[in-house]
Amino acid sequence: MNTVLYLANQQIQVVIGSPGENKISVERYYEAEAPEGSIINGIVMDTELFVGFMKEFWAANKLPTKDVTLVVNSSKFVGKTIEMPELSMKKAYEYIAREFTDVNRNENSLYSYLPLGAGTGKMKRVYVEGISPDFIHDYIELFNEIGIALKCILSGESSLIGLTAMTTGRAYQNFALIIADSSILTTILWIDGSFYYFNSMRCFHDRETEDYAGDVARSVSQISQFMQAHQLEQRLESIVIAGIEHYNLPMYKRAIEQMGILTPVQLFEAMSLTSSQQIDIQKCLRAASGLVTGGKYLNLLKHYSMDLKKKGKKDKSIEINVVPVIVSAVILIISI
Repeated sequence: MNTVLYLANQQIQVVIGSPGENKISVERYYEAEAPEGSIINGIVMDTELFVGFMKEFWAANKLPTKDVTLVVNSSKFVGKTIEMPELSMKKAYEYIAREFTDVNRNENSLYSYLPLGAGTGKMKRVYVEGISPDFIHDYIELFNEIGIALKCILSGESSLIGLTAMTTGRAYQNFALIIADSSILTTILWIDGSFYYFNSMRCFHDRETEDYAGDVARSVSQISQFMQAHQLEQRLESIVIAGIEHYNLPMYKRAIEQMGILTPVQLFEAMSLTSSQQIDIQKCLRAASGLVTGGKYLNLLKHYSMDLKKKGKKDKSIEINVVPVIVSAVILIISI
C-alpha cells in the first residue's frame, strides 16, 4: 500500500491504495481543509499553523508516517511540451534546460518530465515541468518537522495527465476532461491520443449550482476557442466531467449547449480505478493520481537528491528525516 498526500489551496486529500501503471486501487480516503491562510497556491504561508494542523490530522487518522508521496498543486511549476531525441538521463536534462531558457530564468531549476509519445521524425514529445530546488527543500524540511518521511514529490499537473492517460485516454483519442472540485476547476485537452493542453482556475461556487455549471461551460468554450486559434481540426468525441453528482449532469449539459457546443457530455468513468470500500473515486482523483506509476522521471525529490550529489553537497534534512518520524510514532503510541 502507498500513501499519497495532495495539497493545494487549503485542500488536503489523502489516499492509501495500491499503485500501478495500468490499474490503481484506493482503499482509504481522507479529506480536510487546512486553516485559512496557512497554505496558498501550494506554498505554506504559516508554518506553525500548518504543522500543528497536519500533526493532529495525521495522528487522528492513524496515517502512515513513512514513504509518503506528496502531490503539490501550485502555479510555481512551469510547464511546457517539447520534442527531444532519445537521450541518456543526464543529457536529457541538459537538453531540457536549454529548451526552458525562454520561460524559466532560474538556471538551477529541477526538471521532471512525462513522455507523451512519438514526435516529429525520430523525436519524442514530452511534457516538462521546472521548479526551484528551494521549493523542494522547503517541503522536505516542513514534513520533517511534521514527522512524515517523504519518498516522492510530484507536481499535481503531471500526475493528473498520467491519470488521464490511464483512464479516459484509453477510451477516446480526442476529448476534454473537466475535473471539478470545491476549489479548483481543471481542464485537460487530449488530441490524437495524447495530452495537448492543461488549464486550472479557482472556483467560488458550489458544484450543485448553475453558477458552477456556467463556469464549466465557459471553460469548455475556452477550449473550443483554443482549438480554433491553434488550427486544430480534430472533432472532440466527448466532454468528460469528473467530480459532480450524476443527477447534476443534465444541468451541466444545458450550460454547455447554451454556449453553442454540441459535443456529447458524459460523467467520468473510473476506468482502471477501483475501491474496495465504496469510496467515491471521482472525489479523490487529485490524490489518486499519485498512485499512478510509470513516470520514473517525475519524482522531484529524487532529482533534488541527484542534483545535490552532482554538486557534491548534502542536505541534512534528508538524512535526518527518520528522527521526527520515530518521535511522532512514539507520541502516537502514548496517546493511544
